[in-house]
Amino acid sequence: MSRARTDALPARTWLAWGGWALWTAVALVLGGDRFDAGSTSRLLVGFVEWWFPEAGAAEIARYAGIVRKLAHPGVYGVHAALGFWALFASRVPSAGRAALWATGAALGVAILDETRQATLATRTGAAGDVVLDTLGAAAVSFALWRWQRGHGYAQERTSHG
Repeated sequence: MSRARTDALPARTWLAWGGWALWTAVALVLGGDRFDAGSTSRLLVGFVEWWFPEAGAAEIARYAGIVRKLAHPGVYGVHAALGFWALFASRVPSAGRAALWATGAALGVAILDETRQATLATRTGAAGDVVLDTLGAAAVSFALWRWQRGHGYAQERTSHG
């Protein structure tokens, strides 16, 4: 007769870590050859032209570059949010620890991605992009920490054992 394991992680924890792992893969794919500036410029230029129909070619190129840079904190902000959720589901003892670990994990992925980009012919790895990535992750982690602090993270942790 087998006994049920009481230390097994609930399905929501596996789902949370699966979402984090999937988004990590998305972030790394976005940092690959298929999403370099030349490959994404048609989409971005069309988007910018739609928003700013009176802009000249130089302005459109500048705005498209800004949109590309704004994607960095967005992608890594989502990464941190999913990491925070996975850590919360794993019963990390405090929202502060979850925020720090989620930001640290995003930083690690950002460094890995930019280091890899430095080896690709169509990409350039940039320390400034790691800073943008980390700022996005830290901002989201901070917001989630503040939100959880106001909504009883500590009580949630203690009530589950």
